[in-house]
Amino acid sequence: MTLRPSENTIIETYTLDELLALVKEKVQRNIAAEFEGLKQSMSSILGSLRGPASVVQEHELPEEKPQTPALSLAAGGKRPSQRVSLGNLLQNVLSDEPLGVDEILEKLVQNGYKSKSKDPRRILYIELSKQVEKGTVQKAERGKYRKA
Repeated sequence: MTLRPSENTIIETYTLDELLALVKEKVQRNIAAEFEGLKQSMSSILGSLRGPASVVQEHELPEEKPQTPALSLAAGGKRPSQRVSLGNLLQNVLSDEPLGVDEILEKLVQNGYKSKSKDPRRILYIELSKQVEKGTVQKAERGKYRKA
């Protein structure tokens, strides 16, 4: 029995592009399965029309395109990621000069950071506290951070 994540979990976890890619892959799999069934049916029909000694040759049927590796989320596959983590972006944005959270957030957005959160500042605070614990970011003063 395969456990399926809830719709809310799926919507919160995946971007629209990732969901569309999954749908496209599923459609391609369904088409490939239908094509395989049709190919077998045609082969048996043509074989019966030509007689038992006749065999359908491969060049008579359209070639199948090689499929990309399947994105199997149930089997522990990873979803394609074109995003850079917030921690990595922070390392690019921060310098030796202390910056306020609003300044950091502004620079992150300029460097391509996108958040689906209603409160991106809160997400930034959480990531900054994680980075301070790791020692990659240093808290200069209240509300100001710099690269360690």
